[in-house]
Amino acid sequence: MQGWLVTGPTDRQDPEDDEATSFVGRQQELDVLVGVLRRCVRDSQPQLVSVVGAHGLGKSRLVRELRRRYKSSGEPPIRWLVGRGLPYGEGAAYAALAEIVKAYTGILDTDTSGTARDRLTESLRALAPDGQVTRLADLLAPLVGLPGKPAVAVEAESAWRDLLLAMAREEPTVLAIEDLHYADPGMLRFLAQLVEAATDVPLFVLCTYRPELLEDHPTWAAILPGTLTVSLGPLRGAEFRALVESLLARHDLP
Repeated sequence: MQGWLVTGPTDRQDPEDDEATSFVGRQQELDVLVGVLRRCVRDSQPQLVSVVGAHGLGKSRLVRELRRRYKSSGEPPIRWLVGRGLPYGEGAAYAALAEIVKAYTGILDTDTSGTARDRLTESLRALAPDGQVTRLADLLAPLVGLPGKPAVAVEAESAWRDLLLAMAREEPTVLAIEDLHYADPGMLRFLAQLVEAATDVPLFVLCTYRPELLEDHPTWAAILPGTLTVSLGPLRGAEFRALVESLLARHDLP
Protein backbone atom coordinates (compact mmCIF):
# COMPACT_ATOMS: atom_id res chain seq x y z
CA MET A 1 0.00 0.00 0.00
CA GLN A 2 1.20 3.50 -0.84
CA GLY A 3 0.26 6.77 0.77
CA TRP A 4 0.63 10.43 -0.19
CA LEU A 5 0.68 13.61 1.85
CA VAL A 6 -1.88 16.20 0.76
CA THR A 7 -0.12 19.54 0.35
CA GLY A 8 -2.88 21.53 -1.31
CA PRO A 9 -5.66 21.53 -3.89
CA THR A 10 -4.90 21.04 -7.56
CA ASP A 11 -6.53 22.95 -10.37
CA ARG A 12 -9.69 21.40 -11.72
CA GLN A 13 -9.39 19.69 -15.05
CA ASP A 14 -9.88 22.15 -17.86
CA PRO A 15 -12.86 21.28 -20.07
CA GLU A 16 -10.60 21.60 -23.10
CA ASP A 17 -8.22 18.87 -21.89
CA ASP A 18 -8.04 15.62 -23.83
CA GLU A 19 -10.73 13.11 -22.90
CA ALA A 20 -10.00 9.58 -21.78
CA THR A 21 -12.37 8.14 -24.40
CA SER A 22 -13.69 8.98 -27.84
CA PHE A 23 -17.05 10.67 -28.13
CA VAL A 24 -19.30 7.83 -29.22
CA GLY A 25 -23.01 7.33 -29.73
CA ARG A 26 -24.36 10.73 -28.72
CA GLN A 27 -24.03 12.64 -31.98
CA GLN A 28 -27.76 13.08 -32.48
CA GLU A 29 -28.21 14.46 -28.96
CA LEU A 30 -25.24 16.78 -29.47
CA ASP A 31 -26.67 18.13 -32.73
CA VAL A 32 -29.95 18.93 -30.97
CA LEU A 33 -28.21 20.76 -28.13
CA VAL A 34 -26.01 22.76 -30.51
CA GLY A 35 -29.06 23.87 -32.49
CA VAL A 36 -30.95 24.96 -29.38
CA LEU A 37 -27.94 26.85 -28.00
CA ARG A 38 -27.43 28.66 -31.30
CA ARG A 39 -31.07 29.71 -31.36
CA CYS A 40 -30.86 30.93 -27.77
CA VAL A 41 -27.88 33.15 -28.62
CA ARG A 42 -29.16 34.31 -32.00
CA ASP A 43 -32.71 35.15 -30.95
CA SER A 44 -32.10 36.07 -27.28
CA GLN A 45 -34.46 33.25 -26.41
CA PRO A 46 -33.95 31.85 -22.88
CA GLN A 47 -33.83 28.08 -22.65
CA LEU A 48 -34.01 25.45 -19.92
CA VAL A 49 -32.46 22.16 -21.04
CA SER A 50 -32.24 18.91 -19.07
CA VAL A 51 -29.86 16.04 -19.80
CA VAL A 52 -31.16 13.03 -17.90
CA GLY A 53 -29.51 9.65 -17.43
CA ALA A 54 -28.28 7.16 -14.86
CA HIS A 55 -24.82 7.47 -13.33
CA GLY A 56 -22.00 6.92 -15.81
CA LEU A 57 -23.95 7.31 -19.06
CA GLY A 58 -22.05 10.37 -20.27
CA LYS A 59 -24.12 13.38 -19.20
CA SER A 60 -21.10 15.49 -18.28
CA ARG A 61 -19.21 14.37 -21.39
CA LEU A 62 -22.11 15.51 -23.57
CA VAL A 63 -22.04 18.91 -21.88
CA ARG A 64 -18.30 19.25 -22.50
CA GLU A 65 -18.70 18.24 -26.14
CA LEU A 66 -21.40 20.89 -26.53
CA ARG A 67 -18.98 23.51 -25.27
CA ARG A 68 -16.25 22.31 -27.64
CA ARG A 69 -18.55 22.19 -30.65
CA TYR A 70 -19.95 25.66 -30.07
CA LYS A 71 -16.52 27.16 -29.38
CA SER A 72 -15.10 25.76 -32.62
CA SER A 73 -18.10 26.71 -34.76
CA GLY A 74 -17.30 30.39 -35.19
CA GLU A 75 -20.52 31.45 -33.47
CA PRO A 76 -20.64 34.60 -31.28
CA PRO A 77 -18.70 34.16 -28.02
CA ILE A 78 -20.54 33.08 -24.89
CA ARG A 79 -19.86 33.03 -21.17
CA TRP A 80 -19.82 29.46 -19.85
CA LEU A 81 -20.12 28.91 -16.10
CA VAL A 82 -20.33 25.54 -14.34
CA GLY A 83 -21.78 24.67 -10.94
CA ARG A 84 -22.12 21.26 -9.33
CA GLY A 85 -24.67 20.00 -6.88
CA LEU A 86 -23.33 18.45 -3.68
CA PRO A 87 -24.90 15.59 -1.70
CA TYR A 88 -23.79 16.93 1.68
CA GLY A 89 -22.29 19.87 3.51
CA GLU A 90 -23.39 23.30 4.65
CA GLY A 91 -25.12 25.19 1.89
CA ALA A 92 -25.31 22.11 -0.34
CA ALA A 93 -28.81 23.01 -1.57
CA TYR A 94 -27.45 26.02 -3.50
CA ALA A 95 -23.85 24.81 -3.95
CA ALA A 96 -24.07 24.87 -7.75
CA LEU A 97 -25.29 28.46 -7.75
CA ALA A 98 -22.58 29.50 -5.30
CA GLU A 99 -19.91 27.94 -7.53
CA ILE A 100 -21.26 29.82 -10.54
CA VAL A 101 -21.18 33.17 -8.75
CA LYS A 102 -17.67 32.50 -7.45
CA ALA A 103 -16.48 31.64 -10.95
CA TYR A 104 -17.92 34.84 -12.39
CA THR A 105 -16.58 37.10 -9.63
CA GLY A 106 -13.19 35.38 -9.42
CA ILE A 107 -13.58 34.48 -5.75
CA LEU A 108 -11.18 31.72 -4.68
CA ASP A 109 -11.54 29.37 -1.73
CA THR A 110 -8.17 30.64 -0.51
CA ASP A 111 -9.26 34.30 -0.46
CA THR A 112 -9.66 36.12 2.82
CA SER A 113 -13.12 37.49 3.57
CA GLY A 114 -11.92 40.99 2.70
CA THR A 115 -10.46 39.95 -0.64
CA ALA A 116 -13.55 37.93 -1.55
CA ARG A 117 -15.82 40.84 -0.67
CA ASP A 118 -13.72 43.18 -2.83
CA ARG A 119 -13.92 40.79 -5.79
CA LEU A 120 -17.68 40.48 -5.39
CA THR A 121 -18.22 44.22 -5.15
CA GLU A 122 -15.97 45.00 -8.11
CA SER A 123 -17.77 42.46 -10.31
CA LEU A 124 -21.15 43.94 -9.40
CA ARG A 125 -20.05 47.43 -10.42
CA ALA A 126 -20.03 46.33 -14.06
CA LEU A 127 -23.60 45.02 -13.87
CA ALA A 128 -25.59 47.03 -11.34
CA PRO A 129 -26.36 50.74 -10.83
CA ASP A 130 -24.04 52.40 -8.32
CA GLY A 131 -26.80 52.75 -5.77
CA GLN A 132 -27.50 49.00 -5.82
CA VAL A 133 -23.98 47.57 -5.61
CA THR A 134 -23.69 47.51 -1.82
CA ARG A 135 -27.19 46.10 -1.37
CA LEU A 136 -26.61 43.33 -3.91
CA ALA A 137 -23.22 42.51 -2.39
CA ASP A 138 -24.86 42.17 1.04
CA LEU A 139 -27.50 39.81 -0.37
CA LEU A 140 -24.99 37.72 -2.32
CA ALA A 141 -22.38 37.49 0.45
CA PRO A 142 -23.93 34.55 2.37
CA LEU A 143 -24.33 32.59 -0.86
CA VAL A 144 -20.56 32.62 -1.49
CA GLY A 145 -19.67 31.92 2.13
CA LEU A 146 -18.98 35.47 3.34
CA PRO A 147 -20.13 36.81 6.69
CA GLY A 148 -23.40 38.64 6.49
CA LYS A 149 -26.87 38.89 7.84
CA PRO A 150 -29.10 36.25 6.23
CA ALA A 151 -31.79 37.87 4.11
CA VAL A 152 -35.37 36.85 3.58
CA ALA A 153 -35.33 34.04 1.01
CA VAL A 154 -37.46 35.93 -1.50
CA GLU A 155 -35.20 39.00 -1.32
CA ALA A 156 -32.01 36.93 -1.61
CA GLU A 157 -33.29 34.93 -4.56
CA SER A 158 -34.33 38.15 -6.28
CA ALA A 159 -30.75 39.44 -5.96
CA TRP A 160 -29.33 36.18 -7.32
CA ARG A 161 -31.75 36.33 -10.23
CA ASP A 162 -30.89 39.98 -10.98
CA LEU A 163 -27.19 39.13 -11.12
CA LEU A 164 -27.61 36.17 -13.48
CA LEU A 165 -29.91 38.07 -15.81
CA ALA A 166 -27.55 41.04 -15.89
CA MET A 167 -24.69 38.69 -16.79
CA ALA A 168 -26.70 37.27 -19.70
CA ARG A 169 -27.64 40.73 -20.94
CA GLU A 170 -23.98 41.70 -20.95
CA GLU A 171 -22.94 38.54 -22.81
CA PRO A 172 -24.83 35.36 -23.83
CA THR A 173 -24.44 33.02 -20.88
CA VAL A 174 -24.61 29.28 -20.31
CA LEU A 175 -25.21 28.07 -16.77
CA ALA A 176 -24.20 24.40 -16.77
CA ILE A 177 -25.52 22.86 -13.55
CA GLU A 178 -24.26 19.35 -12.93
CA ASP A 179 -25.85 16.79 -10.56
CA LEU A 180 -29.05 18.72 -10.05
CA HIS A 181 -30.56 15.63 -8.39
CA TYR A 182 -28.78 16.73 -5.20
CA ALA A 183 -30.62 20.06 -5.14
CA ASP A 184 -33.63 20.72 -2.97
CA PRO A 185 -37.05 21.98 -4.20
CA GLY A 186 -35.98 25.57 -3.57
CA MET A 187 -33.19 25.33 -6.16
CA LEU A 188 -35.53 23.77 -8.70
CA ARG A 189 -38.06 26.52 -8.15
CA PHE A 190 -35.36 29.17 -8.44
CA LEU A 191 -34.13 27.86 -11.81
CA ALA A 192 -37.65 27.70 -13.22
CA GLN A 193 -38.37 31.25 -12.08
CA LEU A 194 -35.02 32.43 -13.46
CA VAL A 195 -35.80 31.18 -16.96
CA GLU A 196 -39.35 32.51 -16.74
CA ALA A 197 -38.01 35.98 -15.86
CA ALA A 198 -35.42 35.96 -18.66
CA THR A 199 -37.57 37.65 -21.31
CA ASP A 200 -35.53 38.33 -24.47
CA VAL A 201 -32.28 37.40 -22.68
CA PRO A 202 -29.74 34.92 -24.17
CA LEU A 203 -29.61 32.69 -21.08
CA PHE A 204 -29.09 28.95 -21.54
CA VAL A 205 -29.65 26.91 -18.35
CA LEU A 206 -28.31 23.40 -18.91
CA CYS A 207 -28.95 20.87 -16.13
CA THR A 208 -27.74 17.29 -15.77
CA TYR A 209 -29.34 14.90 -13.33
CA ARG A 210 -30.30 11.31 -12.66
CA PRO A 211 -33.85 10.01 -13.29
CA GLU A 212 -34.65 9.91 -9.57
CA LEU A 213 -35.11 13.68 -9.58
CA LEU A 214 -38.16 13.23 -11.81
CA GLU A 215 -39.56 10.62 -9.45
CA ASP A 216 -39.86 13.27 -6.75
CA HIS A 217 -40.52 16.24 -9.05
CA PRO A 218 -42.07 14.82 -12.24
CA THR A 219 -43.23 18.12 -13.73
CA TRP A 220 -40.50 20.56 -12.79
CA ALA A 221 -38.75 20.61 -16.19
CA ALA A 222 -42.02 20.87 -18.11
CA ILE A 223 -43.63 23.80 -16.32
CA LEU A 224 -42.31 26.36 -18.81
CA PRO A 225 -42.92 26.56 -22.55
CA GLY A 226 -39.95 25.71 -24.73
CA THR A 227 -38.11 23.50 -22.26
CA LEU A 228 -36.16 20.56 -23.64
CA THR A 229 -35.28 17.23 -22.03
CA VAL A 230 -32.65 14.91 -23.53
CA SER A 231 -32.69 11.38 -22.08
CA LEU A 232 -29.61 9.17 -22.36
CA GLY A 233 -29.71 5.38 -22.41
CA PRO A 234 -26.85 2.87 -22.37
CA LEU A 235 -24.63 2.52 -25.41
CA ARG A 236 -25.23 -0.73 -27.29
CA GLY A 237 -23.86 -2.80 -30.14
CA ALA A 238 -21.33 -1.12 -32.38
CA GLU A 239 -21.31 2.06 -30.28
CA PHE A 240 -20.38 0.19 -27.12
CA ARG A 241 -17.72 -1.75 -29.01
CA ALA A 242 -16.21 1.47 -30.39
CA LEU A 243 -16.06 2.92 -26.86
CA VAL A 244 -14.25 -0.13 -25.47
CA GLU A 245 -11.83 -0.19 -28.41
CA SER A 246 -10.95 3.47 -27.85
CA LEU A 247 -10.18 2.74 -24.18
CA LEU A 248 -7.99 -0.23 -25.05
CA ALA A 249 -6.13 1.73 -27.72
CA ARG A 250 -5.51 4.66 -25.37
CA HIS A 251 -3.89 2.36 -22.81
CA ASP A 252 -2.02 0.33 -25.46
CA LEU A 253 -3.88 -2.89 -24.67
CA PRO A 254 -4.87 -5.58 -27.18
